[in-house]
Amino acid sequence: MTIFDQRDQNVGHQYNAAGHMNFGTTNNKTDFVKKLEELRAETNQAISGGNIDEEAATDIKYNLDKSVQEAKKLRADPSKIKSHLESARTVLQTLKETSSLVAALGVAINAIQSLF
Repeated sequence: MTIFDQRDQNVGHQYNAAGHMNFGTTNNKTDFVKKLEELRAETNQAISGGNIDEEAATDIKYNLDKSVQEAKKLRADPSKIKSHLESARTVLQTLKETSSLVAALGVAINAIQSLF
């Protein structure tokens, strides 16, 4: 068994999204919207926890809200959803502590083509 000595390590703030956000299991638009809403909730937790600064939080919230709104439409435009998710991901990529959210957004973006 491997043992890691982690004494004197300083990680700082780190946010790990919950493991239940798996866009790979979405089979329809309704499931996709639910997963987007979960992602939005996880992002809000990261914001509340101080892992995302106020300016970045504003941009991320806006883009996630717009992607959810568009995905809920009867005739949703997948290019708009993708654009908003990519914008949110771009902002998150500048923050060190949000790699799990960045990964979840990447999977969501890839799932768009098969669902819309």
